[in-house]
Amino acid sequence: MSHSHRRPKAKLFLSLLVGMSLFGQAGKTLASNFSVNPIQIFLAPKASKDASSKLLALKNDSSEILRFQVTAFAWKQSDQGAIQLSPTKDVIFFPTLLSLAPGEKRNVRLGIMVPASEQEKTYRLIVEELPSPATLQQSSTATQIRVLTKMSVPIFIQPIKPVLDGSIQAIATQKGHLSFRVKNTGNVHFLAQQVRVKGFGASAQSVFDRSTTGWYILANSDRAFEMELPKTDCAKIQSLTVEVQTAEKKSFTQSLKTPGGVCR
Repeated sequence: MSHSHRRPKAKLFLSLLVGMSLFGQAGKTLASNFSVNPIQIFLAPKASKDASSKLLALKNDSSEILRFQVTAFAWKQSDQGAIQLSPTKDVIFFPTLLSLAPGEKRNVRLGIMVPASEQEKTYRLIVEELPSPATLQQSSTATQIRVLTKMSVPIFIQPIKPVLDGSIQAIATQKGHLSFRVKNTGNVHFLAQQVRVKGFGASAQSVFDRSTTGWYILANSDRAFEMELPKTDCAKIQSLTVEVQTAEKKSFTQSLKTPGGVCR
């Protein structure tokens, strides 16, 4: 199975506040502008040279010289989807520091130092803008706020035999709230593009229909979801259906019977 996702180049603007006025007054906000492409990287451990190494292109779209630092981290996530990073030497890349003149474009070459595995390995490459000498001088002589940008690029190391699968577990209602977990039962990540909850009455008529967006759910991970059910119609709901549609065009569905309604 191939996961060669293609997404448009990302334009980067405000992310990290690093400078403020000496007197605490609101001043002019300064921000640089650069782009990174691609915004996702897929690598295969034991494949062709092209598959085990990639190029990340940085372009300076601003009118000043920009400096960057590049670092790599192993990536896991909490059950709420929060990014958890830890130091790693699995990903190698060059250069680690670079400067770009206005309009200049340069590549960062990266590769991996891990063998093939039964489960997808996930990392993040952090591209962090550094203050330039000119920026530091400007920020110290005026009431200005300088904003630097930090970009996090996901890196996915594909397993030997990719399997995309998942399930919806632990559906429960309590005090007018619905809770459930979306479990990744495969060995590669998927993107929960839409999480949809539908409530039905006694005659299978639709009582309510709500959707929310999800995020990455990594291999062998799960994410908790909670949704408030409509108070005006909670007594009418006799069953609930949860459906997750992934960006990879796969869906998971699970239902729950609620013959007494979901108000209590």
